[in-house]
Amino acid sequence: MNLDFGVIELILMLGMGVFGYLWKTQAGEVRRNIYDLNKLSIKFAEARGANEAINRTIFAHIEEIKEAVARMENLLLKK
Repeated sequence: MNLDFGVIELILMLGMGVFGYLWKTQAGEVRRNIYDLNKLSIKFAEARGANEAINRTIFAHIEEIKEAVARMENLLLKK
């Protein structure tokens, strides 16, 4: 009976070791995924900021073109 109890303890300890290793591996994967997601969110934020800056520039140029067209119309209508 004592031998059986030792074998069961050994199997349980090995099982706990395997579960501990899997837990540690999974925790490392989760940390790496969190790090990758943070990097990705930073890249999206940078891209969004760049797109907003480009949009502001384009709209500013469109407004300048509208003003230039209005000035040309005024000059042509006066002559």
